[in-house]
Amino acid sequence: MDDNSSQISQKPKINLLIAVLLVITFLSLCYTVLLAYQNNKFKLLNKKGSGNNIIIPTIISTSPTQEESKLIPTSKIEEYKTAKYGRFSYEYPVGWHVAELWQDTSREGIIIAMDPNPISTAPRGGPLATFEIRLINGQPNPNEIFSEEMSKFNQENYTDITKETIKSDLGPIYHYRGKINGEMLGGEPMESYYLTFETNKNDPSNQQVIIATMALKSDSKLSEMFRHVILSIKKLN
Repeated sequence: MDDNSSQISQKPKINLLIAVLLVITFLSLCYTVLLAYQNNKFKLLNKKGSGNNIIIPTIISTSPTQEESKLIPTSKIEEYKTAKYGRFSYEYPVGWHVAELWQDTSREGIIIAMDPNPISTAPRGGPLATFEIRLINGQPNPNEIFSEEMSKFNQENYTDITKETIKSDLGPIYHYRGKINGEMLGGEPMESYYLTFETNKNDPSNQQVIIATMALKSDSKLSEMFRHVILSIKKLN
């Protein structure tokens, strides 16, 4: 009688153990099936993204915070830097080299050369730099010099000439485009800006005559940058 009672009392424990084992087995089976499904889905995505149809994740860029900006090179934040010459300022592309080149006479003026590469004055078959800004001042007849320089952009020296007048705080800026006339560089592009302004009304000889050129470059992006540099010129107080 005691043995039968013991067997009867153990049956609920055995049934509970079997139930627990069945639940664990069922959960393990579900987990295995889920892993297999995810693995097959990953392989399928990789297969679709192979060959010429590579799937690239979309990256959403946001503006850096003030703290983050300190860690980013300046060239990544701004496109131009400001420099000063005499009594006016101008901007130049970040990362470019700038040099002030003094000519033989004051009538020839000073050239501010701008180029992505270091400026070299060694003789070569082209311009000194991508952008060349020639400054003439200290002359008793600045307006005559200005007219003379601008008149050189004519049908004798260039073809396909186009002219534009730009209004600015400094006065009119004349923008000329054309193709060089001649055998050596015939057909090569030339782009020039002409402007003049006073820096000291009490001393007319300080009037600035500026002739800026970009030669042998047919690039819309460079033309846009060149225009920005010229329009950035401002008188200093």
